Amino acid sequence: MQFAGQPAFVFRVISVCPKPTYAGWLWVTGYQLDGPGNAVAKREIYVRLAGLKRVHRADGPGSGSALVSRPGARRTPPQQRS
Repeated sequence: MQFAGQPAFVFRVISVCPKPTYAGWLWVTGYQLDGPGNAVAKREIYVRLAGLKRVHRADGPGSGSALVSRPGARRTPPQQRS
């Protein structure tokens, strides 16, 4: 939500908040990575699970897997029904 309209970025997740939220949405904590895979900012972000994809890096400090936002993904949570 905080990054609507911005290009996709790679994000290494370090924790997922267990508190309930809208279906399909999560609060995650982690590090935003630059091109070479170095952490440039620690962030807590609200994401739509369907708007993420897993990426794998073969080498370097960012090796392993991370998530990247999909620019075309829906960026607003569904309306809560009463």
